[in-house]
Amino acid sequence: MTTLPLTLQSIITQTRVPNELIILDDTNEPKDLRTIPIYKYLFELLDEKKINWKVIFGKKRGQHFNHQTAQEMAKDLVWRLDDDVIAEPNCLEELLKQFKEGVGGVGGTVLLPGTGFKEVDTSINTTYENQQWYKFKEIKEAEHLYSSFLYKANVVDYELSLSPTASREETILTHNIYRKGLKLILTPTAVCWHLRNPEGGIRGYSEENKYRDERIFEEIKREWNGELIVMLNNGIGDHIVFKSILPKLKKKYKKIKIACCYQLFPEEETMSIAEGLKYVNPDRFNIYKWMIDHNWKTEMKEAMERMYDVACL
Repeated sequence: MTTLPLTLQSIITQTRVPNELIILDDTNEPKDLRTIPIYKYLFELLDEKKINWKVIFGKKRGQHFNHQTAQEMAKDLVWRLDDDVIAEPNCLEELLKQFKEGVGGVGGTVLLPGTGFKEVDTSINTTYENQQWYKFKEIKEAEHLYSSFLYKANVVDYELSLSPTASREETILTHNIYRKGLKLILTPTAVCWHLRNPEGGIRGYSEENKYRDERIFEEIKREWNGELIVMLNNGIGDHIVFKSILPKLKKKYKKIKIACCYQLFPEEETMSIAEGLKYVNPDRFNIYKWMIDHNWKTEMKEAMERMYDVACL
């Protein structure tokens, strides 16, 4: 948490301050920050600026769970800011200038000190390099955003099947916002500085987690291209519920394959659970895990429609 005070100071000194600040403390041994002098003073400055603030202890399951909590608490827009990112004083104001009708997210630059200008492809096909890592001159549209950005809350959920490393979480979230028909904008006048901490964050997790997340990302990209592989490793009642939403799924996908335990789909392409595991992560469409993760209280059919993102079809 060595850079967090700098991040908080950059929020306090914004020309357009946020309505509320939520600090999600996901450390292994969380402390009452009010007992630490530097935070005590920063909290007093937040009060002085009339910025409502709160500290919430995270679930220790990865940053994607914390981001999901934050957007569920939001009334409209969420400004994501990592604890090692320092925003220029007019950053939020510049992001808000581009948040017009039909826009789902706006990003600026997230620069290492000394970074220069470079034009980078902003399509989803280029995810190993990002325009937000470099200075650029003109406002442009993108198909995904990186790290710090302003976005419309609760358009889509975060991908909670990712490991605690949560590699690709913002790429998946923002491209799904884009696929909802909303624009993603990049503006060069909203500047953040990335004081990359050598410890903490995703750097404490194994390479195996990153590999697992990359497999999930490849699975999701296949779905973006119109092919869905379903994993129904559950009871016959769950199969029947899934069958009731299958017509909606067929409106969304060009091709559907079902790995199942019960042969209730004579007209569909099916495979065994063992075969399906070669292609998909079993946690992604585990309806019981999904309902627990999202604190779901109503019927399973509604949860399943939400999980597969076909509720409105």
